[in-house]
Amino acid sequence: MEREKMERGKSELRMAIDDLCLPSSGDGEYQEQQGKVRRSSTMDLLCVSNQLLRVLDAIGPTLLVLRQDIQQNVQRLQDLHARDTSKYTGLMEIVMEEMEEGTSKKTNSCTRAIIWLARSVNFSICLLE
Repeated sequence: MEREKMERGKSELRMAIDDLCLPSSGDGEYQEQQGKVRRSSTMDLLCVSNQLLRVLDAIGPTLLVLRQDIQQNVQRLQDLHARDTSKYTGLMEIVMEEMEEGTSKKTNSCTRAIIWLARSVNFSICLLE
């Protein structure tokens, strides 16, 4: 039963990751030339991160510290997005604003949360492949 829950969680995470489609650095130049650069939305990253949390819940308490870190970063982004959903639809808008304010390098910045969550998602992709 536990294994079935974990497998279901993995496939949900895989579908969410596929939907997010974070372009790799090598794809960017070609996509820019084609005029097809897809900007990752805040909600896409939050969706994938929440799916990752479900998988970690299915695994159990073994990865509790990792789960808490991810949850904290998700909450930070959700709070910012909730303040102004139209302003913070894209991840770049968040990063650019924090860079202009000089807060992007602070430990509680959303920029750091985005980087941390993206790394967690990329790690998950490696595990699922």
